[in-house]
This record gives sequence, C-alpha cells and structure tokens, in this order.
Amino acid sequence: MAEPSEEELVEALEGQIRRFGLISQTRIDTEDVDSNLSKEELLEITDRILEEDDIPEPAEERLSYLSSVLRVMMEDGFETGISTIAGMMEDSIARLGSELQIHEDWERYEPVVDMVDEFNEEQLDLAFNYITEFRDSDEGVALTQNHVKLSEMSDPISDIEVVNPESAQNAIDIYSKCMDVCDNASTILLAVKRIHEGGNPLEVNLSGMNFGAKLNELSDSKSERLVDGIDKDLRNALSHGDLFVEPYEEEVIDASTGKTWTFTEMERETKTCASVSKFMATLRLLVVSKWARLETL
Repeated sequence: MAEPSEEELVEALEGQIRRFGLISQTRIDTEDVDSNLSKEELLEITDRILEEDDIPEPAEERLSYLSSVLRVMMEDGFETGISTIAGMMEDSIARLGSELQIHEDWERYEPVVDMVDEFNEEQLDLAFNYITEFRDSDEGVALTQNHVKLSEMSDPISDIEVVNPESAQNAIDIYSKCMDVCDNASTILLAVKRIHEGGNPLEVNLSGMNFGAKLNELSDSKSERLVDGIDKDLRNALSHGDLFVEPYEEEVIDASTGKTWTFTEMERETKTCASVSKFMATLRLLVVSKWARLETL
C-alpha cells in the first residue's frame, strides 16, 4: 500500500470526524481531536476497551482513538488497523449475542448468522463492498443515528417494563424507534439474503424499496423467524399514528382497528423487537468482522 500524502490523510481524518459528528448529531471541532496517537497508545487504549467493554469517552477522546487507527491503517498498511478494529467488532458482537440469548431464542438469529458463515470469498467481498457503500449513504448514517438513539432508550433490554401508563408510552416510543432502525437495517439484511442466493445487490436500488416490500421478501427466506419478531399490527398502527394508552383498562390500543395489547403483551413485544432491531443494526459489523479476519489470515 502506497504511503498517502499529507493532504489525503487530512481529508480522510476530517471525513471520519465529520461522520462521527453525524452519528452523534453534534458539531465536532477538528482542532479538539488528536489524530496522531502512537501505536503504543493505541494498543493501551485497545486493551482498556477489551477490559472495560467500552471505547473512550468523551467524544473527542473517542475520535482521537478512531482517527488514529485510521491513520495507522493508511500509513502502515491495511492489516495493522483492521486487526484492531476487527477485535473491537468481535467483542461488541459477542456482548450483543449474550444479551440476545437472555431475552430471545437464539434460533431466531442463527439462520442469518449461518448465511454470512456460508459466504464464499467472492460473496464476502461483495457483501463488504455493499456495506462500505451503504455506510456512507444517507440511509447508512440514519441507521447509525437511530441505532445509537435506540441503545440510549433501551439499554439493557431487560430494563424495559410496562407497568403503568407512563411506561406504556415509553414502550411505544421505543417500538417506534425500533421501526426506524429496522427500516434502515432491513436494506442490509436484504442484501445479505440476495448475496446468499447468488445475486448482486449493487446492481439494484434496495434503499428505494419501501419497508413493507423488504419485509415481505425477507419473510420468504432464512430471515423469516427474525422479521417475525416485528409485530405487523404495531408497525402499521405506529406508521399511522394511531396508538394510544388506555390507562383504566391498562391497554395499548390501535385507534383505527380497535386491536389491543395488554401492558404485559406490550412489554413482551417491545423487548422482542428491541432485540431484533439491535441484531439487525449490528449485522453489518458481523459481515465486516468476518471479512477482516479473512483479510488478515
């Protein structure tokens, strides 16, 4: 890999900082970000990440770390930086898997993981290239923003409870955010499905499909049990703004159809959908992590 010019480094690093600002929905001054951490400092931070299960805070320190990883990747070759990032991804995926198994039958997610595991090298390259393009698209940024917001609202999933009107409204808000995540993330899931079937998602505009059409196609695939975790009646009621809380009967009601969910049912559906949403949002990390491990062999 040819050594980049100073201008290329600056452009790449500023792009990374801008992306983080988009994800966190804040303006970040590039002067506050140190993008020149040494390899020794990066290794120390990486060790701390693995020990403490978190990347540095506040935002400027996090950006210093990520931007420095990018610089190392560009200066010293791809393998050094991608190995570090792959390790972070695997740790993140492992923790997500542990959370999902507490609340859900793993069989809901296993067929999707199997699809990625069954990719040959060409399919894995295609999936990586698709995710790379998706990552920088408006829908990719929207997915990351919505995933971050959902995590703030529902972390951990076990803390979600519906025991009174206030918590029922909170569950409605969480479910609504889940639908934002699933709408964006279903594009990645559909791409994985088509690649597994021998197709090329780069040749079509999957982002142009509406959410319902994507769910219908995914329902007739190995992703069936996964997307079945999305309650279609709740999704439709939310899309029309028809859900409301009935405090006396302790129910959530769809005003247009009259369908009801008890508080207990609403809690169960919200926990299930939060698990599904977080898995779908993290699927791209699973693909990139598998691709990175192959690249470093």
